Amino acid sequence: KGKKVMVQLHGEKAPRLIKFLEDRGAHVFKVLPYQHIAPNSEIVKKLCNELMNNEIDAVCFTTTIQVRSLFDFAKEHDYYQEIRQVFKEQVVAVAVGKVTAEALKEEEIQRIIVPEKERMGAMIIELSRFYAN
Repeated sequence: KGKKVMVQLHGEKAPRLIKFLEDRGAHVFKVLPYQHIAPNSEIVKKLCNELMNNEIDAVCFTTTIQVRSLFDFAKEHDYYQEIRQVFKEQVVAVAVGKVTAEALKEEEIQRIIVPEKERMGAMIIELSRFYAN
């Protein structure tokens, strides 16, 4: 109560966190050092088509907003159920860390590789280990 709290946002607003802090009397300052710029819709459409045509084995996600962006696009273009099914049966989702993995779980994606050390290099090492087995 009465404390100043700075929250670093990662491309998304965090309304539940901000409300939680404000409800307890904190003075919240939000910092957004990284901004997500949505890719050209033709690129996302191509990714969706490649996923649905079984041309991709794994997709690496480095932020929650990437997860939301892909699945929102899939919903808007009626690919959502197919994309979810592809991740369920063939494609492995790779998350850079537990926050990104949680966003995938919210989309009901269960086949997720998450490195113990939340770094991109560690993510790629875990993916290579997955395919080595």
